[in-house]
Amino acid sequence: MKAGKNIISIVLAVCFTVFIAGCSGSANDAGTLLHLAAKEAQNGKNSDALMLAKEACMLSPDNVEALLMRSLMAERCKDRPLALDSALQAVKLAPEHFAALYTVGRLYSYSPDSAVEAVSYLEKAHSINSEDINTLILLSNLTVSLKSPKALDFLNKIDALDSEVLNNFAGRTMFGHAYAIRGKNNNKKATIAFGHADRMGRNILSNYNYAVAIDCLYNKPSAAVAKYQTFLKQSAAKPEYAAMRKAVEKRLQKIKKR
Repeated sequence: MKAGKNIISIVLAVCFTVFIAGCSGSANDAGTLLHLAAKEAQNGKNSDALMLAKEACMLSPDNVEALLMRSLMAERCKDRPLALDSALQAVKLAPEHFAALYTVGRLYSYSPDSAVEAVSYLEKAHSINSEDINTLILLSNLTVSLKSPKALDFLNKIDALDSEVLNNFAGRTMFGHAYAIRGKNNNKKATIAFGHADRMGRNILSNYNYAVAIDCLYNKPSAAVAKYQTFLKQSAAKPEYAAMRKAVEKRLQKIKKR
């Protein structure tokens, strides 16, 4: 799926904008440390960048850019607790800072247990920058997973900004789920979206999703049989689909008894 600017590149750009304008030249200056950290990060030296960002935070505890740099480098170094703590500190200092809000939301989004918190921060980020595609994609994914009716609104906003972003298997699948979440009046649209996804994906999940949509949303069980059977063939050697296969086999037995 096409994405907008990566948040790391956004923050690095902020750092360079701030520090190229003028820094003291002393390594004891927080701005200079961040400038050096940004260079190390661009060269893939994440541990060195994190060390410099930590030093910058010690010298300037209220520096939002330093906290965000520490957050991003901590994430790259697999220290997610420090990454989240740093981003939360940045939001506390600057509640309307888009990159800080987005970073907290993104970090929370990694765990299903904190999906609600992720949506809260990302919605605040969206209120500040309503045209950021990354924010909208994350909001769409999260609200679909939470079965929230808001999902369709976020997906429609993405489509309005750039119709190609969701013109793929994943995007059409999300639309299918979003329409289904909205209820019966949208079931036909959901089925059409899953059909588009199936034509784009032609894979195990696309067959399964489309079969279920035809069967349960469009209420045409007999028309779903071929797709169910294709799913069973494609997933036969894949143990991760065992539970789904069992459910499909039971469903096919019920359809054939009609």
